[in-house]
Amino acid sequence: LQALPLRLEPSGSFALASTEVACLFTSFPSLTKVSSKNRSVHGTNPQSRGDSSLELEAIAAVHELSFAVKIISVSEILPRTPDLIFVNLTTTEGQPYCLELTMKGWRVTSLRHDCMQGDFTRLDLFTTYYDTLYDLMDELSPGYRNRFNEKLAQKLRMLQVAAYHIRSCTL
Repeated sequence: LQALPLRLEPSGSFALASTEVACLFTSFPSLTKVSSKNRSVHGTNPQSRGDSSLELEAIAAVHELSFAVKIISVSEILPRTPDLIFVNLTTTEGQPYCLELTMKGWRVTSLRHDCMQGDFTRLDLFTTYYDTLYDLMDELSPGYRNRFNEKLAQKLRMLQVAAYHIRSCTL
């Protein structure tokens, strides 16, 4: 069994080149791709982007991050337009957030679900935009990082087993 280019970090997590990570998580690149495309068209003619590109990104985020949070859903109460959508999220630590998604990216709008009013004593939290929800979650939730690392390690083990079986069948 040939090992993948992988090293164990002092924190107990695995480190792997980003190209291998992209191959392991076939669903992750779709959200990254949609996020990147949305950010790249920011500031262009609004008619050039589809009416549903943000909604597609939000729905992809709900599906792709559900394994690493307690609750995640698109808000059914707050406004939803082609230029603005809100996502409710509760981290594994139990902290609820309302997140705003625009062409600028993702940002925290509130420490409560379905709320657009932030805590003005923590301006940096409510004024910083992130290109992807993964980047935002890295800042908000150590539990997210742990679950992401666990899922990555599980995918690596599955890949190593599959590679071993393929090699043993070809010998």
